[in-house]
Amino acid sequence: MIELTLTSVWLKRVGEPDQWMLARTPPQSGRIYFFAMDRTFIDRLASESDHRRAKEIAQAVLDGRTTVLEAVRELVSLAHTDAVADVEDRKFIIGIESETDHLPVAEVRKLWASSALKEKDVEIARAEELYRADFLETCRRIVQPHCPVDE
Repeated sequence: MIELTLTSVWLKRVGEPDQWMLARTPPQSGRIYFFAMDRTFIDRLASESDHRRAKEIAQAVLDGRTTVLEAVRELVSLAHTDAVADVEDRKFIIGIESETDHLPVAEVRKLWASSALKEKDVEIARAEELYRADFLETCRRIVQPHCPVDE
């Protein structure tokens, strides 16, 4: 816990319109809570629904309801927020997406010719196998409750 005394100043008009003096507000003290987080790759803070969505996607992977690559596609935008708290997890998700963004997964498969899908399915299977174990660990960390402040 860190205790700080905060003070601020403001301009106070005295007399004529062009006469000002520096006035100081009374000191205020209180507790300020914070937690350390590496903000690498964070474009914005996540909303409650972003946090909830990241946990839902990660849990779907852990439950076997979605594939690694499908989850990565859904998590990559959330990896640019604090919905994915760990910087290494953010890097990993963004990296997987970058390495596999040419592979057709989920709804986009409907737009591909079946002969092309057969070729890409081999690559998809390789990628799923390559990233699965580490991605499951990432998902476990995402679903863990985070409490930055002990009250």
